[in-house]
Amino acid sequence: NYQETVSIIADYLDKKGTLPNESDSESMFSMVNNIVIRYENKIATASDGDYGTKISAYDNLLSMRKRLNNRFYDNHIRFLTGKYSIEQLNKNIAEQYYLKGKSIKPSGKDSHLAIAKAFSSGAEYYDYQDIKQLRDSHYKKYATLNADDFYQRGLAAVKTQDYASAATAFFSAEEAYRQYGSYKNSSSLAVKYDKQDKKQVSDQHYKDAVALSRTATSKYDYRRVADKYADAYKAYAKYGQVNDAQLQMNNYKNKGQIRVYIAADSGLQSKVEKELRYTFIDFTSSAASADVVINLSIDSDYKKEHE
Repeated sequence: NYQETVSIIADYLDKKGTLPNESDSESMFSMVNNIVIRYENKIATASDGDYGTKISAYDNLLSMRKRLNNRFYDNHIRFLTGKYSIEQLNKNIAEQYYLKGKSIKPSGKDSHLAIAKAFSSGAEYYDYQDIKQLRDSHYKKYATLNADDFYQRGLAAVKTQDYASAATAFFSAEEAYRQYGSYKNSSSLAVKYDKQDKKQVSDQHYKDAVALSRTATSKYDYRRVADKYADAYKAYAKYGQVNDAQLQMNNYKNKGQIRVYIAADSGLQSKVEKELRYTFIDFTSSAASADVVINLSIDSDYKKEHE
């Protein structure tokens, strides 16, 4: 690991504060020089289109240059610090990313994204020529093509009356282009077809509830009907009410409630109520209005008789 070798040497010299004997110094600086030469050879022998190899080599030289910057032994490593400035290495890396981006032929949204990413990576190192403008231009082109893909999917889904997929596609088109504003009328179409989808879902739940209500005879059945009406109401709730599902839900929920009267002392009554806390149970203070009457009594001498 060449970078680790450089780091070990730098840490040793930083800690020591002075150079070791001439032989050891020559050995250490020779190792550093050989590492520099290795990276330079990678750059020199890489083919014109091998941007990855060149970028990697320049990036390693940059790491070395930063690690060995402004050291007391600078005159011994002029093969690095005298040859490369930090700014120049940053510029060299940006140039390779620039050339990489230029080498990619725009042929679709994915290619524009790849180009934009290349320019973006280079711009992180150095503001090379028009690299930032090209980065922004290709990111916008990618966003446009990506949004249009979703938009076209939405139009195709509308033709087959698949409103759920249409709404999802139009919402995706809007999101894909959000950084640059609204894409065509994708926002309004998303809402339009989401409403249609939610209405269809609500209507189906409503029909299921009506069908179930025709055979409902028990409080359990009424609660099932209430749940179906609840599904119908919730499906369209964010846009308001499209039918009387909420009214019917409350009606059947009330019909499905079990009213319980407990005849017991207050201490025992509260314990029983705590155990029977279900959403479909209401406790009443009158036995006459109750569906279920629970009579409880305690034999106070039970414990003594069984000791």
